Amino acid sequence: LQLARGNDQDLISTVNPIELCRYAKNAVISNRKRRKQSNLSLEEGIDESSLIAQLSSVETVDDSWEDMLAILNVLQSYGCITASSHDSGDKSAPESFKITTAGEDVAMLGLDNSLWVLVAMGGAWDVKGDSSKLDEFKTAMRDFDIFDDEHANDISQETENSIPLPQSEAATLISLLRSLEPSEIAGYVSCLIADGFRGGNGSALTYFQNLSSTQQRVIQNSLASLERLVEVQNKFSVDETCSKVQLELGTCEVVTAWASGCSWNEALEISGLAPGDLVRTLHRALDALRQIGNLKYN
Repeated sequence: LQLARGNDQDLISTVNPIELCRYAKNAVISNRKRRKQSNLSLEEGIDESSLIAQLSSVETVDDSWEDMLAILNVLQSYGCITASSHDSGDKSAPESFKITTAGEDVAMLGLDNSLWVLVAMGGAWDVKGDSSKLDEFKTAMRDFDIFDDEHANDISQETENSIPLPQSEAATLISLLRSLEPSEIAGYVSCLIADGFRGGNGSALTYFQNLSSTQQRVIQNSLASLERLVEVQNKFSVDETCSKVQLELGTCEVVTAWASGCSWNEALEISGLAPGDLVRTLHRALDALRQIGNLKYN
């Protein structure tokens, strides 16, 4: 309240809607400032006491424009928008963009991170190579025999076939998705949009082992797409709180079973969720599937 009212020390009177909105906005800005200062401390080795001093001295600035530019950069990297050339040759003219087919698909998806869902379905990939450092890391690890031969072949595939590796990974993912049963696709999609999982105490490995072999292969391949998107988002300092990339395996088994026709009691037993939480999980999966199904065929 003190932040919202500035220098006014009157904290007794009733809060009005404008002050409440200003307070909420300041809270978001402060969180962004803490996140960016924390990243700076890791990069430059600032100790905790110095970091606290900086956080106290730095003026709270609305950096929403910077966050929007970061998201624009990611959308460009994934071919969702392309910069339009200026016919007049005036470089001082405002930059404009054209929305591609992938961009139209992202716009039609009203999900927490629509780009991630499209990427995980093989509909978009890193066309500008902004995740190349990830490939360099994997190549270096291959020299130490960290990755198996199959993964090593994937890394060298770009050179052999002249196909960018991200595009090749997306094509492989699409091929695997086509081999899934409808109920298995429903379970997979639920992993992409799950807002946390409040079910049993199983580990990610346990959830993974409970999936079908085809689903396991899809999950393994989608991890490469996840790593690339996270790499690109980190490169452009995208606010992770508004563009979260996740793969929640805990929901996959129960959504797959429910889509296959299991009973309500069986679904409750499989998930370990409270009835209300299970309804929410199934509803979110159904809504995401409906949105994906409404996309144009490309």
